[in-house]
Amino acid sequence: MRDIHELPLFPLGTVLFPGGVLPLRIFEPRYLDMIANCMRDSSPFGVVLLRRGGEVMNDSHGSEVEFHNVGTEARVFDFSQTEKGILAVVASGERRFVVDRAESASDGLMIGHVSFLADECDSEITEEHGELLKVLIELMKHPLVQELKLDVDLTKAKSVSYRLSDLLPVAPEEKQKLLELDSGDERLSRLREIIDKFHN
Repeated sequence: MRDIHELPLFPLGTVLFPGGVLPLRIFEPRYLDMIANCMRDSSPFGVVLLRRGGEVMNDSHGSEVEFHNVGTEARVFDFSQTEKGILAVVASGERRFVVDRAESASDGLMIGHVSFLADECDSEITEEHGELLKVLIELMKHPLVQELKLDVDLTKAKSVSYRLSDLLPVAPEEKQKLLELDSGDERLSRLREIIDKFHN
């Protein structure tokens, strides 16, 4: 039987991968409170990709949202107050989870009852993935990527596959499929198919 944990959820139009970095600009009261609680308690929140609905609550009744049930635990490691009460936050991706069920709190914040997925087995990068490794190394030379200070183990399939999934310019729904794959080798095989399409 899986252990179930409560986790405040942040449905977004983007996918966060384990080891990834997510900059956020937060102004809605429900998320300001959530981040304040997370920082006070050194606790995480969950990032899930939206299927339907928006990131921002549009009216007093909230907006109906649907989201994918596989997401990533996020933890705040940097923040600053900007103009007009906007909080700039930087969070890092940790473990993947599955949302078993979710409920809306009185302020509209979604609370997920989640189970964490087992850490996937890792393997060494092989010669067949050499081209993918070259693509990642080139992407990481970009100044905006260098600012993120991503931690990448270029010898491991899991690390390389997550960072490539992060950085390649593909649709969020495709990134979600990559997140849901259970091994670095599977992810790298799918990434190679995606890159081959770019070249055709």
